[in-house]
Amino acid sequence: MYYYSEVESFNCFTNLLAGELLTRVHKTFILDLKNPPAENLHSFAKFSAFIAEKVDAAICFDGLRTREDIFIDIRNFYQTVVIDILMDPPLRFHPSLEKHPQNYLLFCCDLDHVEYVKKYFSQTVSHVDFMPHVGIIPNKTIPDIPYREKKYDILFSGTY
Repeated sequence: MYYYSEVESFNCFTNLLAGELLTRVHKTFILDLKNPPAENLHSFAKFSAFIAEKVDAAICFDGLRTREDIFIDIRNFYQTVVIDILMDPPLRFHPSLEKHPQNYLLFCCDLDHVEYVKKYFSQTVSHVDFMPHVGIIPNKTIPDIPYREKKYDILFSGTY
């Protein structure tokens, strides 16, 4: 289970993770948080049907849907493992670090962020670990743009 939101990069990561899990024969569902009541492939109605059975894991970015009571209750009932990947510093996410489901695993993309969580949230976050930024393997059917023809010299895609 994943979520679409206003954050384009998170939606890209969600699509890539869901695609990989589908190739490994896992059922996946993506709830569209931008338009959940609409009757589309990612609607709230279809989400309700999907969670009617046990959900093994929910993957979230930046605490998205980890601290709301309804999601906490559902995940605790099914003993769902919640994997929360913080792309931004944990200072922004104190509420989700203090209130989340029981089976909560946190990953940070900066070792200092891991130490911050261990120092200030060791009572509420029992598992925090480092997950480095990674790249995306280019599509082999799309030709590479030669370096001299690229529009930008530098790409900053990390965190501060």
